Amino acid sequence: MEANRKQLLSLQEHAFLENDVIIYQVEKWKLEKVLQLALQIQIQKAKIAKLRDELLIETTITHAEIQLLEEKLLQLEEKLSHLEYNLVDPLQRSMFNTNHWALW
Repeated sequence: MEANRKQLLSLQEHAFLENDVIIYQVEKWKLEKVLQLALQIQIQKAKIAKLRDELLIETTITHAEIQLLEEKLLQLEEKLSHLEYNLVDPLQRSMFNTNHWALW
């Protein structure tokens, strides 16, 4: 009877150890999955940051390009204004002189 009791206690102890090993393996598996997810999240965050930086660079370049084009447009408008003045003003002077002399 004593041998049976010892054997039963030994089996229970073995079962508890096996149960602890199973719990340990499950917890280890959960931890590995959490770490994998955390790594995937960090990778995704890095990708998002890279895309945000690229977009910011493209936006900055586009903004700079727009400013450059606006400056060029302003320069062209100034040149056009000078050309118009140089073209129209002599014509007006010529017409004034002609009309002025026609009145005499």
